[in-house]
Amino acid sequence: MHPYVSTGIANSKFGIQNALIPNYLDRISECSEHVELLGVHCHIGSTIKEVRIFRDAAQIMVQFVEEIRNKGFDLQYLNLGGGLGIDYERKGNHDIPTPMDLLNQIRDLIIQMKLKLIIEPGRSLVGNAVIFVNRVTGVKTNGNKNFIVVDGSMSELIRPSLYKAHHHIEFAEPIEDKATDVYDIVGPVCESADFLGKDRTLQRPNEGDCLVVYDAGAYC
Repeated sequence: MHPYVSTGIANSKFGIQNALIPNYLDRISECSEHVELLGVHCHIGSTIKEVRIFRDAAQIMVQFVEEIRNKGFDLQYLNLGGGLGIDYERKGNHDIPTPMDLLNQIRDLIIQMKLKLIIEPGRSLVGNAVIFVNRVTGVKTNGNKNFIVVDGSMSELIRPSLYKAHHHIEFAEPIEDKATDVYDIVGPVCESADFLGKDRTLQRPNEGDCLVVYDAGAYC
């Protein structure tokens, strides 16, 4: 997991300090006429491909639930956030967890604590429903690397340059030239960070051919 999409770490801007929870509970009690605490929420990151990580998080959260209930709050909900991974490499990886896999991993804890579970798997539902289609504007080399230049850029899909994220890339239609080479797929923005993929083995395209970047519908 790239550090930019890791939210449950000590230096993250998200969440509240554990040591300050009693202070927040006291303040909520003071405002009980207007505020009702019904649940707790955590979010540990995105692109998570191992459901055991969610169990680790759930075990910690149910401890907080018990502590907060002992202070008189009737907690009903546990929100474990979202972040299920996507098979960006298109390797047919059947180990990518589903929402049901997540639920099965923590079902016993939820039942034991009599909680209602909330999860947010949105990115894993919509991210792989979108393709980013680019038109080839040229092919070049700098003597060290080969480049396929397209009319799409980091302005439309920033994940590769921001997170070094890997998206599967292929041509929309067969290429006549069967010989392959290794290319970086780059856009027209005047930044070295403007790339959609690096070191991809592809056939040499012609100007105007369409190149498809898969699973481009989720930002983080």
